[in-house]
Amino acid sequence: MACFAELDKDGVVLRVIVIDEKTLATGRWGDAANWVETKPDDAQKKNYASAGFTLDKVRDAFIPPRPAEALSLDESKCRWIVFQRPTKGVIV
Repeated sequence: MACFAELDKDGVVLRVIVIDEKTLATGRWGDAANWVETKPDDAQKKNYASAGFTLDKVRDAFIPPRPAEALSLDESKCRWIVFQRPTKGVIV
């Protein structure tokens, strides 16, 4: 058994299921070409896929949705960097 993420036409993860490849290949869960393996230990594709993540084929990584406050993407981990704003009275 393995974890597979179903992707839409834009590479956005719709859902993640636990299934074996042989069963997935039957087509009962849609076109097998729309499924990509994901691993909880981040050993593959840098991040474990979750609904709303996007598969970036250039980086070969699942990237989470960008939070509004995120400024940039950490290229090594493919995670968004969120900087804390200084609290009132702190001089930067």
